[in-house]
Amino acid sequence: MPELQRLLDKPLNEADTRFKILDRILMEVLEWPNDSIDTEESVKDGFVDYTLRTIDGRAVSIIEAKRVGKLTLGTASTKVAALVLSGSVLKHITDPIRQAAGYASIKSVSTACVTDGRTWLFFQTNRRDGLEIGDGKGILFPSLASIANEFPRFHDLLSPSGMKDRLNLVQLNRAEGIRAAFEEEQIVVSPPDEARMLPRNTLSEDASLLFAQFFSNITSDSDPEMIKACFVESSESRKADIELQKIAQKLLNGIETIDTGNSTALTDEIERSVNMMRSERILLIGNKGSGKSTFLTRFFADVIPAWLSKQCLVLRIPLEAVPESDKDQVPGWAIRQIRDRLDVLIGSGESPTFDELRGVFWSDYNRLKNGPLAPLYAKDPDAFRIKFGETIETIRETTPERYVHALLNKAVKSDKKLPIIIFDNADQFPANVQDSIFQLANSLSLVTVALNIVPITDRTVWRLSKSGALQSYEAKSFYLPVPEAKQILQKRIDYVKLKLNADPAMAKEYFSMRGFRVKLESIDKFAQAVERIFVSNDFVSGLIGRLANFDIRRMLKIAERIFLSPEIKIDDVLRGSFGISPGRGEILRIHRAIIKGENDRYSPRENEFVYNLFWTDPSWPSSPLLALYIIHTLKARLANSRLDSVDSRHWTIGELSAFFEPAGAHPDQTLLICQRLADRGLIEALDPNVEQLVLGNRVAITESGLAHIDLVRTSDVYLEQMAMATGLNSRTVFNAIRDDRTTATSASFISLRRRFVDYLTDLDSQRLRVPNTKEYASAVEARQMMRSLGSTGSPSAGAVPTSATVTAPSKSIGTPFKRTI
Repeated sequence: MPELQRLLDKPLNEADTRFKILDRILMEVLEWPNDSIDTEESVKDGFVDYTLRTIDGRAVSIIEAKRVGKLTLGTASTKVAALVLSGSVLKHITDPIRQAAGYASIKSVSTACVTDGRTWLFFQTNRRDGLEIGDGKGILFPSLASIANEFPRFHDLLSPSGMKDRLNLVQLNRAEGIRAAFEEEQIVVSPPDEARMLPRNTLSEDASLLFAQFFSNITSDSDPEMIKACFVESSESRKADIELQKIAQKLLNGIETIDTGNSTALTDEIERSVNMMRSERILLIGNKGSGKSTFLTRFFADVIPAWLSKQCLVLRIPLEAVPESDKDQVPGWAIRQIRDRLDVLIGSGESPTFDELRGVFWSDYNRLKNGPLAPLYAKDPDAFRIKFGETIETIRETTPERYVHALLNKAVKSDKKLPIIIFDNADQFPANVQDSIFQLANSLSLVTVALNIVPITDRTVWRLSKSGALQSYEAKSFYLPVPEAKQILQKRIDYVKLKLNADPAMAKEYFSMRGFRVKLESIDKFAQAVERIFVSNDFVSGLIGRLANFDIRRMLKIAERIFLSPEIKIDDVLRGSFGISPGRGEILRIHRAIIKGENDRYSPRENEFVYNLFWTDPSWPSSPLLALYIIHTLKARLANSRLDSVDSRHWTIGELSAFFEPAGAHPDQTLLICQRLADRGLIEALDPNVEQLVLGNRVAITESGLAHIDLVRTSDVYLEQMAMATGLNSRTVFNAIRDDRTTATSASFISLRRRFVDYLTDLDSQRLRVPNTKEYASAVEARQMMRSLGSTGSPSAGAVPTSATVTAPSKSIGTPFKRTI
């Protein structure tokens, strides 16, 4: 600040003001990325000094800059103030205000700033209250000292995070005395925060351990044999097995035809021969959680023939292990990982010997021996060897790329081995980092013969195929589909039965080592019960898959949640007397198990799979049906999209906000609800790395979102539990629902659900005015569906889901390039 203040005391012109003051405040103090600021953009009536943009390129504000002193006020006040723009204090800067407002209108941004580096004025430009801009208020910082004194406020008005979270508008609304439309008191029949876990008995503890070990375990740390044995094969995975094997064998055959001659002095002819070999690049495509890493582990451990495996040099680079300190330098971290792995695999011991490294770097050795270090070699060969070793170590540490290239060439040319480099879990990084990973894979392929494999999601492939490294080189693609939940569990059941059918002594030892106290025959009955519940009933496995968005990890967690719920009597399970069929009572039990888990009620904090669509923020309540309308609208968007167009299934948040604004939904409320839906997996952004949504992000409904629409339509349990977990603003409704719950009869629960639905639809009609036009047909349909569940409609709760709700991943959602995301 002192340095900026000294500059402000000088007679700077406008260009110097921008370069020496404004640029530094924007980029150094507020940390605006350079590529998020456009300067001197040409518009109809002039040039916009600064256009500020979000990370998705959308303009959010403009700054009109003047030379230092141009905006000096005729007041001695040094305090931040909210002033009427057309008032006497700001009268002498009316022209800059009008100029900024005009540019803001052209750029369609809602806020603007006028500044000379010393004085800063922020104001709204896109008003929706009927007031002229001059009649509104702005926030004035009269000096640098005032910014320092109220920096959090200044930060909200002008920082990237303030723009993204719309805190700038919050501050400007506060300056005009505007608060949220209203706050309301909400009372909850069964507060989720008071949920308590029901106690387990000894059998339940054993069952929990058994399920965790064999039915929900997805890592190879505790039982790699089980993980590989339980991989669900498909026609696509078998095709990938065969093709990968062919590719590896073809590359090795080419390598083996090369006569390497002296391993320490490769001839130019050999170099040319090797370079003529074409490396292969493989994209292993699968939805998130489809088991891509498990597929590769299984392939190189069990599928590929032993003779071929011995001639492969497999280097898996676990990109999920990149430390926080290296997040900005992922390719460099990956190269160091490859280097360290090669040190172990290339040498005859734990690392290459001196003689092996001398062979690898033979050209360097000869150059130093006959050139710069010839005198040392002639005088003291041992000292020369030490100096050469230090040179190689310097190469290893300072230019690891060169070291890696040399060792890969040794593997191919001397050892006749095929390097197979797997860049695993690249999807967790932003697009620019993923692009650099693909470029690294490509560069390694150009150095020597190699097989580079990058597991990747279909959304990432689609996005990066539009721009970036995927456009720059060819790659073969294999698709790994997500299996159904019942296929995953069937594999695990078969594995448990296989162990039980082995030698009884060995079987007993195998299970006892894992801490089970139950008898072997009880484990057999347990496996049979799992089979009856999850494998024999499509309605259970189908719902699990959809709520989990067909992520294997999440599917297994939901299955465990169901099985360990008190709704599924484990004592009966182990006695072999438990069974389930797709009748109404059994569906209710499964729904209660999914929604309540091991607790006495629904708790959103404990349940990551089921979301309360009707929850509203008491500090700024919206319609309790707005979340349902959003996903219902995105469902219609999906139904009308082209199967071959991922983009057509998505809407930007800005488009959704604009769509619901005429119905009475504030754009910020739509954004906040979309964020909550995305956090719970009911919608997802086209960019898989987006966590905080902004108006420019494109989103689409997921399978979980579709499943939630069906839960609203068909599940008694869902409506019942949400009725008791949702904040109600009516004491009358609260008392009625509480009394219905206390009575706890079949008739009272029907009454409870209908009271709740009536409350929702009545409040919705007060807060939203959904136009009855074809554009809003999906929202109208959702509203009519809710009314049909109330006291004046015909309840459909408890109905058996249709076949569309119990199948495996649908064609439109579950396959690459045929899938939404």
